[in-house]
Amino acid sequence: MANSTLHRVNKTILVAPYEGPLAAALVSEARAAGWTVGVAGAGPSSAPPDGVAAFPLTPGSYISSATLFMSVRNALGDPDVVAVLSGGGAGSAVAGADLVGGGPGEAEAAIQRGTLGPAMLVREALRCFGTKKAGRLVLLGAESEGETLGPAAALAAGAFRGLGDGVFVASREAPWEAFGILDKGENPAEAARFVLRLLEDGRGGKSGRWLRFTGKPGLFGVF
Repeated sequence: MANSTLHRVNKTILVAPYEGPLAAALVSEARAAGWTVGVAGAGPSSAPPDGVAAFPLTPGSYISSATLFMSVRNALGDPDVVAVLSGGGAGSAVAGADLVGGGPGEAEAAIQRGTLGPAMLVREALRCFGTKKAGRLVLLGAESEGETLGPAAALAAGAFRGLGDGVFVASREAPWEAFGILDKGENPAEAARFVLRLLEDGRGGKSGRWLRFTGKPGLFGVF
């Protein structure tokens, strides 16, 4: 069901993890739209822009994810939107993991980051939304990531889609909304603008399902 919090002048979005070009583009577009922006899990080589609140995150850790949301709420207030990105995108630690030839520690870390990472973030986001009786969750992934980046990314992509399917069912009777977007295009800025338009236009009819964004006007679909 739709909620009215997104029609305030100032909206708050948390982007997690802050990893890869799509996360960076979403932060940039949200700031340009006047949103208050927080990011989680930014690494030394991916520091967010000035004016963006950064919070630590250990992917796959329940304690870290719970602490993240407590910190965000204390610093920025309750987020209106939480954007969770797939843990297996191009350039991520999961995409570069070798599940076949690597050691057991590498495999365990990749599974924790790529599967439990998004799940723990979603869990805490929905707990937050359930308390405030409003909010929007956005799941963002790349449509082809599991097909092109090897076993670790395929595992993360499959888990991410399954996570979304379960969340969408739960959202039908919930006071919050959930959107899933799989980016098939090649321009992160265009995909980020699509996400912001989806949220700002209050298109509740698009919630509760996966959307495919192709980067071509009129050719994104539901499946």
